[in-house]
Amino acid sequence: MTSAIQKRLASRPLVIAGALSFIALLAELGYQTTAVAGMPFFLKDELRLPVRIITLINVCFLVAETGAKIPFGVLSDRYGRRFFIICGPLLSALAAFAITRGPSPNQVAAIRALDGIGEAMLWPALFATVADVVEERIRATAMSLFNAMYIGGIVAGPLLYSGVFSRTGSQVAIFWVLALFFVMAAGVAYFVSPRRATNDRRPAASGEEVPDASAWRVVRGNPVLMAMLVVAVVQFVGLHMLNGVLSIYLNEQIHVQKEQIGHLFLYIGLVVGPFAIPMGRLADRIGKPRAVRLGLGICAVGMWLLPWVRAVPLLVVTAGIFGIGFLLASPAWLALMTELAGDEHRGGVVGIMNTGQGIGAALGAAVGGSLYDYLGPRAPFLASALLFTVSVLVVFRYVRRVPAHRQVVIR
Repeated sequence: MTSAIQKRLASRPLVIAGALSFIALLAELGYQTTAVAGMPFFLKDELRLPVRIITLINVCFLVAETGAKIPFGVLSDRYGRRFFIICGPLLSALAAFAITRGPSPNQVAAIRALDGIGEAMLWPALFATVADVVEERIRATAMSLFNAMYIGGIVAGPLLYSGVFSRTGSQVAIFWVLALFFVMAAGVAYFVSPRRATNDRRPAASGEEVPDASAWRVVRGNPVLMAMLVVAVVQFVGLHMLNGVLSIYLNEQIHVQKEQIGHLFLYIGLVVGPFAIPMGRLADRIGKPRAVRLGLGICAVGMWLLPWVRAVPLLVVTAGIFGIGFLLASPAWLALMTELAGDEHRGGVVGIMNTGQGIGAALGAAVGGSLYDYLGPRAPFLASALLFTVSVLVVFRYVRRVPAHRQVVIR
């Protein structure tokens, strides 16, 4: 049955991309709900842990996720993506189920590390598979569909937690629901993920050059990929400066009630969501490098405006500007990155980029709270806007155009 479904899908790459994107929606619902609400409230209300310990437990997840992405990306290049796309959500489902058994704080730290390994198995293989099955001319469109589902998970996560908690009054019930979502993601992956999405690894014929087996050497040898790695770190430092302070800022400075913060994210998602697929198609039409430059430029403008907004409707519009820029830049970024990586090293290169983003996220989260406390509520936003501006300058300098032979010209 599985083979029959995959044979029907083989001639419809965008359908496969849509199915893989649905896996991203289910998985991100699990990861986002756990990170934003499920785990912090469980640790605080059920285990009575102080905030500093809650933060340290979350670091266990980040360290495991960041450290494991490169190895799993490389392994997916060597042995195929399907195993990792299925097993990643299953590990996370096991982690969610383990929380329902009343673990001790030390056990929770180990469970969070297991969850991080599950996420590290999933994302590089899933991103690379989308690139494997979709040809370059429509790859940004496919990535935009992926992004739409991913963002849907981010927006719906807090609402899912609120809905489950309001009906059950339990901090544990949400983890049963999340375990179900992860199992569903693995089930969809079992039926739709290609058995061998990557090219066959055949020995080079006599006289042919054997490709370098190191994804890192591919990145290091390509100035554009190196520039993208730098931007990945810088951009995620800026973005994750807001992670620990955004809800506090909205509550204290914009006077958004705690019960309404999830709805605010929903409104922003409703404004931005309809642009997801059109932005991907636009990126394919105008070219991926140009879309990356324009999209990041729009993101920088939105971030500079955000700390000066005081009215909620204007806040939604301003966040929407940032979101539209992200929806233009992100699919083009992913498509360009996987194109430059080549078939042989795609998973490894995606793992390297994701690791850079993870390092940036950890640094940003560590710095954002201190900026908020010592320099004022606007400081994290202004610092983030400055870092996005630096990212724009880097991509304008290095990401220029991709000729037909796929070598990027640096000017």
